[in-house]
Amino acid sequence: DMIFTGSLNSTPLLTIKYQDLIITIKSNQKIESASNVPLDTQRIFKQLTKLGNTVFNANKIDIDFPDNAFFPIKEINEMRRQGIEQLIQKITLKNKINIEYPEVSLHHVPKRIKGIDVRVYNLKQLEALINEDIHRYYFPLSKDLDKAIDLATGFNKKIVPFTGFLSNSKQLNEFKESDLYCKVDEILVGDYGALQIFNDKKCLLDFNFNLYNSYSLNYFNNYAAVLSLEMSKNMINNLNDINQELILVAYGKTINMHLKHCIISDYYFNCKKEKCNLCHQGHYNLVDRKNEKFTILTDDNCNNLVFNSHCLYLENISDVDVDYILLSFSDENYEECKKVFYDFQNNIILGKPRQIKLKTRPTNGYFYD
Repeated sequence: DMIFTGSLNSTPLLTIKYQDLIITIKSNQKIESASNVPLDTQRIFKQLTKLGNTVFNANKIDIDFPDNAFFPIKEINEMRRQGIEQLIQKITLKNKINIEYPEVSLHHVPKRIKGIDVRVYNLKQLEALINEDIHRYYFPLSKDLDKAIDLATGFNKKIVPFTGFLSNSKQLNEFKESDLYCKVDEILVGDYGALQIFNDKKCLLDFNFNLYNSYSLNYFNNYAAVLSLEMSKNMINNLNDINQELILVAYGKTINMHLKHCIISDYYFNCKKEKCNLCHQGHYNLVDRKNEKFTILTDDNCNNLVFNSHCLYLENISDVDVDYILLSFSDENYEECKKVFYDFQNNIILGKPRQIKLKTRPTNGYFYD
């Protein structure tokens, strides 16, 4: 309830009542005789009801204001604002809840790099690395997955398929019902849908889950996880109570865009022409006004992946608290894959500086001390 009272040549009062709380605001300005248009009670009522930015509604408003008198609208608004602010403060103090937080013992679990995982997009890249000392090989859910599994089996290695950002439930379920599904033990999933569909397999969480602190990682503590690309070295080394396997992306171009459209066929045919195979007949890039080149890769459904023009290439990782590092290849050829792998195996993991020169400019991304 609100009560606005005043008489000629006196300072008005605004009283606000809420439950057992009473707020009184007294103006410093006096009500004067009107020289032109007097202030009527309807205008005062309208100004007092303007509570739109608050949680309150005026239940009842009583106004006692003299005839043929004047008082500034601006001052009425200020009295209302002051009254509501004081009411909020009193409600807050009255209903203050004292919460006793239990003592939580946080424990940092030290880790060391045990080995290297690799993500490849084609058979040539897999062939380049299949005979190396690599912990896991991630390969896309593509038509070449069966060949990749056969190749790995010949070297007593296992393939871990990874789901794409644009993979829909139909495609994932088709893979689950295929003969290939029985040939894999683990799957790297990039979203909750894939995690649910493949819940009968051992799943690893890709960086798309954006797991970047102890809380999110503890929520998924039953799954090995590729850490968010947004984590710094300091953040990683200050994670607490982490018992699952952690994987750090140490190399690779990040994906800027996932497109259900084909830029390549659109350029030549002005439409998405599926299975035109032009993407297999050359190397394609988007080039911006600064002449930065963004690699385009195409999946089996003629969707496009557009990669960043800079390549993540981390150094100073010998003391980072993760279990494995991930080298994520995209358009690298056979020799480039080998050179990058050997550089990490023989130099960077041991704390030595990078020894090879890249075609694209390297970046540390968010990874800094």
